Amino acid sequence: MDIRIIPNKTDMDCRTLDEEWLLLIDREKITTNIGTGIVPFNRIYYYTYNVKRNVREEILPDVSKYEVARFSFAEKNCPYLYFFTINFDHYPNSTFTLFRYNAKDMTCSEVYRYEDNLKEYVTSKHLSVFVLNENYFIMQFEYLKELASGQSGYYEFASFLYDIAAAKKHQIRQDNIEKYGLQQVLPIVANVCALKIGYSVFGPGEKKDRLTKNEAAQEELCLVTISQFISDIIIGSKGLTRELIDSVYYEESIVHVKKHGKYLIYTKARLFDNSVDTVFYQFSTKEVIVVRKENASGKEQTSSFFSLAGRPCVAHYTSKLLEILDVKNKEILLRLPKDSEIVDIIHDYIVLQIGKKGLITAQKTYEIYQYPSVKLVSKLKSESLKCVSQTMQDINLITK
Repeated sequence: MDIRIIPNKTDMDCRTLDEEWLLLIDREKITTNIGTGIVPFNRIYYYTYNVKRNVREEILPDVSKYEVARFSFAEKNCPYLYFFTINFDHYPNSTFTLFRYNAKDMTCSEVYRYEDNLKEYVTSKHLSVFVLNENYFIMQFEYLKELASGQSGYYEFASFLYDIAAAKKHQIRQDNIEKYGLQQVLPIVANVCALKIGYSVFGPGEKKDRLTKNEAAQEELCLVTISQFISDIIIGSKGLTRELIDSVYYEESIVHVKKHGKYLIYTKARLFDNSVDTVFYQFSTKEVIVVRKENASGKEQTSSFFSLAGRPCVAHYTSKLLEILDVKNKEILLRLPKDSEIVDIIHDYIVLQIGKKGLITAQKTYEIYQYPSVKLVSKLKSESLKCVSQTMQDINLITK
């Protein structure tokens, strides 16, 4: 196992481009006035990093890039970088241009352009872009709306599928996506992704009972074949060819979804009995394992649930130890010091933060152990740590 440490001066995000290249992402908050207002987006900087040659290079440093949208990718290791530029010449009316950059051959091309009122992005509009494959993406505008219950949120949607090669838009007519929005896209295996459709009944900081039954979304979690999903949209189908994993409405809400190992892991909160189910869905065998927690809030995260060596697990703190439990076989796999906090699980390796930051320095101690031997394979100090893996034989540690 190759464990690489990639030091940075700032707290960068990272995603995999392929087995050799990583994409490092840095952000800068903008406070400069443009015309009579402030640009509501972060400036964003992208760097390619070659892990074999230890070479880092900024992508198009002379081009100002802005974090206009939230990007999600239906395919793992998408080799393309997407970014927006903005022309402010007629502020607040501005021209937004979406570019696609190929990190392998270093070519860049414009894929979509539109005009919009920049001020609306400050107060009442969000944008999500879901990249399905190299030829198609979904652009979804989300609008602030106050409901009859008094709850305000981004509950109104306008979206379309865009064909890059044909430069053509296709309206999305699937009922639930059109009404309730596409919330998440997660890569599963080749040409298959998971979709979370429909906004949750409640979110962070909100009361669970603030949406009425008429205002709640029909939420779905499903698997789709990407090519079939695209075809369904192009032919204007109001239905969706998919493998339905779960569907909830009003009394339950799907609040967090992630893929880890061979499992799709999600939390499902009930509105009236304060219980939360964490569900492990094995997408190859269709096996479902449910872990219930009573007297929980709807804001329960999936971070303490994961797959270790192919086994569905939960991190459980006792008065003396941190225990890793196999929830299927009801078996304790590991016992770790109580002051340990799991940062990530990659393959058969457990990345831990040990204790808190120091009194003099902001740096924390991180340790990496191999399961099942519980062998310490690496130890380092850093202000923050993010982990990404390109193959089954490597771990990259992004430090600050």
